[in-house]
Amino acid sequence: MIRGDTRKGTAALLFAVALVGAAQLVDGSGSTLLRGALASAPSEGTGGIEVVTSAEGVAAKLLAIRSELAVARELARRGAVARAAPHLLAPLEELWEPIHGTLETRDEAVETRLEETLAEAAGAEGGAEMDRAATAAMTAIEDALAALFPRTLRESSGFRLAQVRILLDDAVRAYARGVAMGRPVDPTAYERAYGLAGTAEELLRPLAESSSEREVAAAVRELMSELRTALPSLEPPAAPLPAGRFQALVSRIELRMGGLV
Repeated sequence: MIRGDTRKGTAALLFAVALVGAAQLVDGSGSTLLRGALASAPSEGTGGIEVVTSAEGVAAKLLAIRSELAVARELARRGAVARAAPHLLAPLEELWEPIHGTLETRDEAVETRLEETLAEAAGAEGGAEMDRAATAAMTAIEDALAALFPRTLRESSGFRLAQVRILLDDAVRAYARGVAMGRPVDPTAYERAYGLAGTAEELLRPLAESSSEREVAAAVRELMSELRTALPSLEPPAAPLPAGRFQALVSRIELRMGGLV
């Protein structure tokens, strides 16, 4: 639940515009109407926390949380419990604060269930418990996305591309923390970048496959293949792509993917 009357009052004012009536943000053809609060950037709330007020921003943050959980689950299943632990803590400690007020205003039951499942995941110990808790939290994320955003909005190309851009930008920041001077320096940050890039590709792939712009789609698929080469697995390559070149690759993807619609 949101903490503090002041923050809650501010949340109610900012968030109602962004998400209430999300179904009305889609026109008759299923195209996203990015206008008003939906297209707004994050704003700084009480205590200097960046409050995410846009629908695509909230959805992308939920997907980023799911990405962390997926990385944690994969590591736990490998027996890498110590590496999995930070990814189970991050959703509640780092990623939750900017959106939990939005969620509470939009659907308090959804917000409460999510916070509870993320807390359970953060406290999980041992590979089997981590696996179970991460899976339960990932299911809660999917349920939240379905409850908060109409299917037509979730599947619209404009909404998907907006989320892809946010996820890729977050991946660039994580990669820059994970790789420096041509070598891995922060395994957890590198693993986060790996998960975020994979989630972005998950959203982008169907758009490229269904696009009538074949040349653009082919270029996007080729660039995404380069991204997979840069992030081949949860284990960084011996000679990782320099952070500057990784950022340039992401910029090329973001430039080209706009031509898919």
